[in-house]
Amino acid sequence: MRDNREYDVLRSYDKHDKCGLVWIPRVVAYRCRTCGISPCMSICRDCFHRGDHSTHDFNMFLSQAGGACDCGDNSVMKEDGFCSNHGNKCPRPGTAPADLKCVAEAMMPRLILRLLQHFRENR
Repeated sequence: MRDNREYDVLRSYDKHDKCGLVWIPRVVAYRCRTCGISPCMSICRDCFHRGDHSTHDFNMFLSQAGGACDCGDNSVMKEDGFCSNHGNKCPRPGTAPADLKCVAEAMMPRLILRLLQHFRENR
């Protein structure tokens, strides 16, 4: 099994109200009819379990074409169904540590330069 500690540390600094996790085809996701306002509302596995939908009317499905997590989006989902990491009521962490910012500041210019090189070579 994959170790997600580093990923969880990075996600703890995510300050978005909405999850928005995008998944590819053949990924397990959930629909909660108790919390959903829209019939096409879907949430990722992590938000489903953190939101404690276990006693709700829900279904688990295998995504056919991919999708995105709607947790935190009150236009398609009731606020009481949001997980502990999304929505207006969840606690927001402070700023990221300097060593984490330093890595991002060093990597971003290189990534952008490489992306530009790729576009020039493959246009």
